[in-house]
Amino acid sequence: MTLAATNDGIWLGTGDDYEVELIDWTGNTIRRIRWEGPDLAVTSEDVERYRDDLEGLYRENGGPNWRARFEGTWEWQSEVVPDEFPAYHRLLVGDDGMLWVHDYTRPGERSEWLAFDEDGRWARTLVLPPRTSLLDIGPDWALVRALDELGCAAGGGAGAGAAMTRTAAGRSRRIHPGIGEPCRHCASYSQRRNISPMKPTPITAVAALLALAGACSQDDPATDEAIFTPQVIGTADVPLSESDLVALLADERVACVVDSYETRVRCVDAEGAVVGVFGREGEGPGEFGTGSSGSLSNLDLVRGEQGTVGVYDQVLARFTVFERSGAYVSDVPVPFLHPLRSFDTVLSGVLWRGWIPGSLMIRYDVNLATGEVVREEASPTGPWGVACEEGFWGIPDRAEGWVFEACEGHLIFVGNTGDATVLRAPTEFPDERDVARFEERMLAGQGSMGPEVAARVRQRSPDGTFRSFVDQTLEDYRARPKSYSLGTEQQLVDAANRYWVATRRDTHEWSYLDVYENAEYVGSVRVRDRLRAFDLLGSTLVVLVDRQVGPDDADGVPDRALDWYELGDLGLGR
Repeated sequence: MTLAATNDGIWLGTGDDYEVELIDWTGNTIRRIRWEGPDLAVTSEDVERYRDDLEGLYRENGGPNWRARFEGTWEWQSEVVPDEFPAYHRLLVGDDGMLWVHDYTRPGERSEWLAFDEDGRWARTLVLPPRTSLLDIGPDWALVRALDELGCAAGGGAGAGAAMTRTAAGRSRRIHPGIGEPCRHCASYSQRRNISPMKPTPITAVAALLALAGACSQDDPATDEAIFTPQVIGTADVPLSESDLVALLADERVACVVDSYETRVRCVDAEGAVVGVFGREGEGPGEFGTGSSGSLSNLDLVRGEQGTVGVYDQVLARFTVFERSGAYVSDVPVPFLHPLRSFDTVLSGVLWRGWIPGSLMIRYDVNLATGEVVREEASPTGPWGVACEEGFWGIPDRAEGWVFEACEGHLIFVGNTGDATVLRAPTEFPDERDVARFEERMLAGQGSMGPEVAARVRQRSPDGTFRSFVDQTLEDYRARPKSYSLGTEQQLVDAANRYWVATRRDTHEWSYLDVYENAEYVGSVRVRDRLRAFDLLGSTLVVLVDRQVGPDDADGVPDRALDWYELGDLGLGR
């Protein structure tokens, strides 16, 4: 449901059809607007476009197992595709007195706003470019908030000639509002906005434009960034794997990883000794499903508070508890979710529901004795003023709040009262080693392409060859800022309610974990080699890494290892 207030009452709509109604302050409907639009039914072509977009997101995030992770996600998302699209996103009463309705933007479509006059007749249409939000609009101007390619704010107003034009009839194409010159660099952690849903703040057009224009500067601001390099206290070699997960067990000395090529879990200690190896492909007790991809990328590892390790199997929809030696303890069916880092008698996890209007994340708590869902709670949904809102992912903190990772390096910290703080991490572009790594992954994936994918690649290629497609993609990759985080799995909230996130900064000789406390950046922890996954308990940090390839590595494949770090002296590992 969406609404917009006027002097006469409230415009109200559900989005179930192309209709809104004006309800006066006594509760009576005094006006109703209906209009024609495309069929709301979700077609197979719509689903295919969404699938292509989702696949592109996984491909962009990279990782050796991106395709398996994508297929695992699509396997369950394809089963919950809604039957119909919403008719519209949002309602807005402009300064011109018109009701503006934001059409629901379907996959591959542009963003449009429809204007209706006081008699309910369509008057004009406003088309907005990507990454642009409409804040207010008048008879001959539009106030927008936009982000440039670097994610910097570049908002501005536009005159009537540039903002929109009238047509005699129909929903014709319009000229979008002009956007100010993009800034060259974006400020880093000091750029923040506090948003309180309980205290709306009126913003004049001039003040809004000044705020938007000031959000970026011509040079990066000076920052007193705290970088800590903790002491390595243990290390262990582990097998190569398509899985990028690690669980640090309750004693802080044993950690477990997934050995995807042998269909099992391996637990080792900080001295390098193997503590337990267990599991095999199958559906019986202590066995794991591999799904259509044939890999174990569908497994999640979770620390047991009593020294055990839990394995959540997405294929079998089952949570199995093992002793660290590999002895089977129990299993229970559970619904699909992404588990949080630890469990006792209850397993907590989250599920993204962003494709459903008015929904974002759902938290589930599951009783491990019965498999019963004992808590189901929706996360806050915003809006939080981030123009590129699509793709949010969040985890709950320990104070009934949430932390959301949004696009283009934005982090959103939402407290238990609904107050939100938005931060933006620094922008970093790929270096040539990143480009070489990306090219290697593309070339390695050529042989696994099916006929349909190969045909789409040739269509997008400048000269119909895979090589030219690779070259074109690499040029785009060089010009695109790196994603901030390493992936949705590589973040956690520690016992002191600090938020830790593995970043894509460097990831060659060194890797970096950024730490936030009370919605403030407090520092970065630097670890050696290329970080693939991490876990944290007490004052111990364990990191799954790819070692650097040296002259003695004849196969050219980086070895995998676990490193243990002591954080006590840093004041970050309470």
